[in-house]
Amino acid sequence: MMRKLGVIGTVLLALTLAACGSSSAKATTTTKAGQATTTTKAGKVTTTTKAGSKKVTTTTKAGSKKVTTTTKAGQTTTTQAGQTTTTRAGQTTTTRLVTTTTKPGPKTVHFSGSYSGNATLLIQNTTVTISSVAGSGTGTLVGSSTVTGHGSSSASAQCDPFTGTGSISGGGTTIDFTVTESASSGCANGETPPIKVTFHGVAVATGGSGEASGAKGSLNFNGTLNNLGGTTGTQSGSYTVTLSGTLTVNG
Repeated sequence: MMRKLGVIGTVLLALTLAACGSSSAKATTTTKAGQATTTTKAGKVTTTTKAGSKKVTTTTKAGSKKVTTTTKAGQTTTTQAGQTTTTRAGQTTTTRLVTTTTKPGPKTVHFSGSYSGNATLLIQNTTVTISSVAGSGTGTLVGSSTVTGHGSSSASAQCDPFTGTGSISGGGTTIDFTVTESASSGCANGETPPIKVTFHGVAVATGGSGEASGAKGSLNFNGTLNNLGGTTGTQSGSYTVTLSGTLTVNG
């Protein structure tokens, strides 16, 4: 009778221990030394392989984005929310997922253009005001486009320097420029109408918009102003001009 009670007590004790293990959701299995120990606890599984094995540790957390997997001895790859860590022979390399926006750098454009139109001058003694320059034509970057400008000069000799500012615009793109006085001049063929002025010079880009945003560089120009009616007062004539050079613009 006592022996039966002892057996029953042992069974009850085993059931009680099993119930306690279920309530904590924890079970431990241990094998011989040098083999594996597996522990299961509340959604977390840890498997550890001891000395002599080629596998190290695999840990999985329930609902976590973290997974550690070992495929070779001494090499571990961890993937966690876009982060990869690799450990190899005592060396750690970390790569983070980074989004980089790279703006295109400046680019070089070989500009050429040809324009024609009308210019109006006001000649007073030895001073010339270039009241307006307006024309149309085509050019690199701007396509079918217009040119406008104004400036000043002198009328003290047959050939005189001149300066001014202007812009070329077309297709949503504009190139702004300034005429360099020391590198530009116009020469009249005489004082008897119709007077023809041959001119050349350098226009320095000072900025722009659209495809010519941030334009810098120099354009050489050559042209003629025809049919001026005299050498005093307000005079108008038609002109043609070509431009060429290298510009640097924002990409």
